[in-house]
Amino acid sequence: MRVHPFKAIYPNKSLLASPNTFFETMNEQFPKHFNAGMFKESTKDSMFIYQIKYLGRKYRGVVNNTEIQELISGKILLHEDTIPDKEQDMVESTLDRKAMIKPVLLFHKKNKKLAKFISNIIDKEPKSYSFELDDGSVHQLWKITEEDQLETLRNIFLFGVRKAYVADGHHRCKTQRRLHKKKPMVFKDTDFSKLLTAYFPEDQVEIYDHVKMVEILDDIKPEVFIAELGEYASVRRITKFAYPSKDREFIILMNGEIYKGKWRKKILKEFEVSPDALDAYIMNQIVFRLIFKIPDLRKDDRISYFSGRESQKSIMRRSTDNPNSICILQKAPTMDDVKKFSNKRRNLPPKSTWFEPRIKSGIIGQKL
Repeated sequence: MRVHPFKAIYPNKSLLASPNTFFETMNEQFPKHFNAGMFKESTKDSMFIYQIKYLGRKYRGVVNNTEIQELISGKILLHEDTIPDKEQDMVESTLDRKAMIKPVLLFHKKNKKLAKFISNIIDKEPKSYSFELDDGSVHQLWKITEEDQLETLRNIFLFGVRKAYVADGHHRCKTQRRLHKKKPMVFKDTDFSKLLTAYFPEDQVEIYDHVKMVEILDDIKPEVFIAELGEYASVRRITKFAYPSKDREFIILMNGEIYKGKWRKKILKEFEVSPDALDAYIMNQIVFRLIFKIPDLRKDDRISYFSGRESQKSIMRRSTDNPNSICILQKAPTMDDVKKFSNKRRNLPPKSTWFEPRIKSGIIGQKL
């Protein structure tokens, strides 16, 4: 992977009265924050070691620039479709900000040399800056500016990281690729040839389901939905909510009731579902396309998404707080599932996966 150091922008911690408010408003108010002097600008090209502590875990990776050609050539692989409206918003926001305010989160096969380099920096060097946020996460960064260390990192990535997979940042990838290929004339002197990237080895990344909540009970009665679903799956009402633990199983939350379902084998055969097809694909084909009559999840604003890492209590509360909704939960795909799917250049419906760790917008960025 061809990576490079870059001139970073990062928050001026001494000016932040409320770091949480600052980061929460970043997507909408970056130009205001930047023009008000809330960011520092690095004078030297740098890479960064990035450690996130959250819920008892430490996630360690490297932030750098990656040549956009690595995405175009397929060395960086995507696994989800994007939402056109969001993609358009991302293009306009990027041009308005003239900056990338959040790295694309990538995962890759573990590399022993890289792991040793990261550990040595964290153990021996002082942190450049650190933030502890209300959600309990701690974000720490170490700046790498020495040329011999940068050269070591470049070589590790060039010869030791042959392929990477997008965990979070599909819209940012497509936005940067679009701007690189079709640069607006007023930005003809702006460089869109590199992505702001954060590389984490696959053993430092966790994957969860992205729960879908569909505001659709004005269009289909609960009993009709269950009856139609019963043609494709065995469905029964249960009293205790538990996250699906097996492939081909799912949970439905609706009208205060909990239903557990499993796709019928004959239906999977009829739909020519291959053994390696992921559950999100099956749900999309049967429930969203056939029953809900939603041909494209990317274009329907009745669908919202949230993390499958939330507690059962929180998920149930979301369902009861939205009485017109149907919540759909599935077993999260494994890391191997996502890699196999990506390697075949096949895409899941948007928001099919939720990866940890989560990088906050504004923690580290780059002016274009």
